[in-house]
Amino acid sequence: MNRKHICLLNAAVLLLCLTACSDDGNSDLTETSASETLSETVSVTEPNIPEMDTTPITLSLYIDGAESDMPFDDRVAAEITKLTGVTLEITHSGGDTDLDTLITSGNLPDMIYAGERTEELIGGGQLVPLDDYISAYGGNFTALYGENFGSLRSDDGKIYTFGTGGSSEAQWTAEGTFQVQYAVLEELGYPEINTLEQLGENLKKYMENHPNTTGLLLCGKPKQQWFDTVSSRVNYVLGLPNDGEFFVDETTGKAAYKWLDPRAGEYVKWLNQMYNDGVIGDASFSLTHDEYVNKLSSGNVLAIADKFENYEAAQTTLSEAGQYDKTYCPLAVTLDGSSKVRFLAEGSYDVPDGIGITTACAEPERAFRFMDWWCGDEAQRLVNYGVETVDYEYDENGKIKLTDEERGEDYAAETGVGLYTQPFPMRGLTERDDSGNFYSSAVYDVTSGYNDSERAALEGYGVTIWADMFPQRNQLERIDRRLVSRLEIPAVSEAGILSETLEVYIKTEVQNAITVPPEEFDAKWSEITEWCRSNGAEQLEALITEMLKQDR
Repeated sequence: MNRKHICLLNAAVLLLCLTACSDDGNSDLTETSASETLSETVSVTEPNIPEMDTTPITLSLYIDGAESDMPFDDRVAAEITKLTGVTLEITHSGGDTDLDTLITSGNLPDMIYAGERTEELIGGGQLVPLDDYISAYGGNFTALYGENFGSLRSDDGKIYTFGTGGSSEAQWTAEGTFQVQYAVLEELGYPEINTLEQLGENLKKYMENHPNTTGLLLCGKPKQQWFDTVSSRVNYVLGLPNDGEFFVDETTGKAAYKWLDPRAGEYVKWLNQMYNDGVIGDASFSLTHDEYVNKLSSGNVLAIADKFENYEAAQTTLSEAGQYDKTYCPLAVTLDGSSKVRFLAEGSYDVPDGIGITTACAEPERAFRFMDWWCGDEAQRLVNYGVETVDYEYDENGKIKLTDEERGEDYAAETGVGLYTQPFPMRGLTERDDSGNFYSSAVYDVTSGYNDSERAALEGYGVTIWADMFPQRNQLERIDRRLVSRLEIPAVSEAGILSETLEVYIKTEVQNAITVPPEEFDAKWSEITEWCRSNGAEQLEALITEMLKQDR
């Protein structure tokens, strides 16, 4: 495989990870919990596994889609051979060795990456099922894939490949429920802001010394910005997925129209308090999106509640002017601090295609043991960081320190560091080992791009990357269903008509509830909920609940 091609591929993977926070931080949800998936797939024992055979062996590997063969002759390759006894002979598609020829001739290598055509090999009986090997020897394999184990299953329920790429979606940052200027956080000493009350009090405190600022600016006039800065925040502050206008009970599967939920009323009541206290700017419901961005670009808005793509232009303007302290830090704020925002909860790489062991392999157990080793910490550290004492070392705190932080294509070509990640199994880029070190050295590329305000805030909060500020995937319950927001609801259907009627009403009346005097709020909120009930909200709940059942 062409080394430049590999490096560019790795860079593309990193770029994908850096932009992975799409669709409000929600991605397609996986089917089952990790333990359920494992039990459905293989029976993982607690064996006394014999030491891996490390006598010299050459295993051939064919990678479909690569531009050239890949010499296995750099120092990372040499270390792999030293530790495992395996020398890889890596070939690619092209000439007389294209995938079609391999499939039809049966002249297969020991291992193969066939990408989207993996099922053809499975259907032709040309890949070895791995289930028994996983049960006997797959400790590293199961530890790496964890909750995404089920994604590796083929249509026949068996596992045939080591998934390509990362074991989980990498997010170096999360949008945050709210975003607050770095200048505010710095002046206040990087305070704890996990609840709505803490957010409000800190904004008020800063505004006392900076009276010509806007505390919190929403963008409630344009339809999309209404959803992004007002409606979706209800879900986030309650630690729920961004399920449009609904909450779904995980036990019963019942969809509930969220504006009837008392907790939604609590959030809107807090907004009402902030408006009447002068924290929320008066322009929050009159600005177009362009006007909103221009106001943010002035540097006088202390906090927002938005998707990054909506304020990215303002962030760029401020950064280009050197006003990094006026850009925005994402914070995990919930109603009372008891909930956990889910920005890092869902999503995983699609990993059903990957490296498989062919039926032509003379020693499939040896090949499996080698690939299982690749899933372990020793191999992950080697392919990502290189050889210890040569490419990296540990500091007095046990943290990895690169000996040469300038790691471009030339460095990879010379050493092999970073080359052997695609399409091999790889830990998620933001995952850490037991000592707290990131599995991937890509974190150094990311953190080196932080500006001074970001670095100061990260240090102030005692974290390395922004994702550290948020509840991690393993701290959050997995959700075994499709999102309501993924449903296709025809506009002319009963559900579509009811949704539109309620949506138009809610957009106007929630705004009115935010801006009424505090003593009028409770009556106003009762009026809103009663109108919704009288105009089909509960009927819509039943329709959506049934659609979810049909969609499973």
